[in-house]
Formats: sequence, C-alpha cells, structure tokens
Amino acid sequence: MPRKSKKKPEKDITQRKRRKIMVKLFSPIIGLIGLFVLATVNPLLAEPLSISHIQSYQLGPAGESDYDGQVVDCRGGIVVDLYFGGWTKLTLYDPATPNAWAGIVVKTQSHDFDQIAPGQWIAFDQVMVEERSGNTQLTYDPAVSTLTLTGENYPLPDPLEITDPAFTEPYESMLVKLPDVTVSRIDLGLYGDNYELTNAAGAFLAADFYNPDKTGDYHPLVTPGRHFQSVSGLLEQKVKNSQDYFQLMTLSSGSFVIPEPASTLLTSLALALLARRRGRRSCRSRPASPPFPTTFSNPKSLCTLSRTC
Repeated sequence: MPRKSKKKPEKDITQRKRRKIMVKLFSPIIGLIGLFVLATVNPLLAEPLSISHIQSYQLGPAGESDYDGQVVDCRGGIVVDLYFGGWTKLTLYDPATPNAWAGIVVKTQSHDFDQIAPGQWIAFDQVMVEERSGNTQLTYDPAVSTLTLTGENYPLPDPLEITDPAFTEPYESMLVKLPDVTVSRIDLGLYGDNYELTNAAGAFLAADFYNPDKTGDYHPLVTPGRHFQSVSGLLEQKVKNSQDYFQLMTLSSGSFVIPEPASTLLTSLALALLARRRGRRSCRSRPASPPFPTTFSNPKSLCTLSRTC
C-alpha cells in the first residue's frame, strides 16, 4: 500500500522563506566585509609593495617569499644594473632599507627594458613573484605587466661591506663588498666558473658571469694568490642539483680594487712631505732683491739698491 507523504507544517515553510530572504539581503554586505578584511590583511589589495616586503615577508624554510606565485604591484627602486642575455635582468635597490632586503631582480624576455638606464627609479604593476634557483625575483610579462619611470639621476648605492660570514638571504640582489680578500681557489661551483675569496671573516664564492670584461670564465685579474683591497658585486644564490650556495657576481673591472704597492705608497708619501717642507720654506723666505748691475756710474746707486747705506 503506497505511503502517503506527510504535509510539512506551515511553520517550517515560513522559516525557510525567512532564511532565503535574509541570505539575499545580507549576502552583499557579507561580501563587502570580506573584501575589506582581505584588503586589510593582504597588502596586495591595498597598495604597491616595497622590495623589502616582498623579499622578507613570512619567509619559508628555504628563504622563499610568502608571495611566491602571486601577482603584485611593486613600488620599485633605483636601477643599479642591467644584464642583457636570454632573459634581460634589471636589478633594483630601495634606499629605505639600505642594510638588508633592499634588492630584487626583475626579469623579462621582452624589449621593454631596452631604454632603461642605471640611476632611474622604476615601479612595476602586475608582475609575478617567483623563486628561481633560490632567488626571489619578479617576472615582467608585457601582456599584463606595466612599468613606470618615476624619477631619474638617483645616486647609485655604495656596496654594503660584509665583515662576517653571514653571506646569505638578507643581502640577496644587493651590491656588496668583501674587504681584504685573496683568491684562494678557482674552478669551483656548479659550472666550474666560481672562485674562492678568503679573508679574516671566512671564505666566500665569487663569479664573473655578468662581467663584460672577463676573458673566458674569469676576469684577467683573477688568479690564485692574487690579493685585493676589496671585491664588490651583486649577491646571487645558486640552487641546483643538490648544490646550494651564495656567490658575489662582479660587474666590471671596477669591481676589483688592487692595493697600492708599498714602494709606490712610500714614494708618494715622501714626495708629499718634501713638497710640504718646500712650501713652508718659501713662505718664510724674503722676497728676492732685484739684480745688481755689473757696473755703476754712480756709487750712490749701489747704496740705494742694497739698502745698506
């Protein structure tokens, strides 16, 4: 015998209608509240991010940015270097945080960076944050990304001197300098093009891949045993095939500062002291008397000229 369906009470039907009406009324309000919360918590929806915020925000266990894989707007920074290769790489510097997290690389395969020059301030919209070989980078896609020149003629930063072995994440993509170093070994690293620089603080890897003045793998000045007053360049990480290390990338012959030879220095000091002494003597000496004639027609002329009569 077929079962008869039970008739739902009027009270249940009324409550269901009320719930639907409430959902329709409050859904837009709830959505607006959600957007406000997201914009407050996630700066991506609020304003462009600084370089240091992208680099150091909630770092993962391998030093990766929490924005990895996200599209962001970046306030940008001063252009300190341009490298044209398979990928054009633009290195930016933010003077707001000069001691750490101040650098980042923006890369593209387009020609949109061809007219950019060091000393300009460039900002970016809609660029992808990516972790490549251990480095936090921004990828510029001309189909969606845009760049803005916000200023020119900014002074380039002096390299940050590293005096301890902490040659790691905070200095990534920044100009750094190693003082008082000696080339201790060559043919190191993933591709055999690294060399080791040692000083009192420890051992550091360097490479000349971005240096246009190199011959072969190395700059001509790089030979085992060579001592430098300092070596400077951009800090880059290399992670591949189980290898993970940081390397200083030299940018030109000016990256190497050779100590002045001791003999030349002593000669320069001696000449400076001699010139100083001569200057003091010339200040104390009396003005030279005018030359006397060899013959005198009047004896009084001699008395007048020599001022002894």
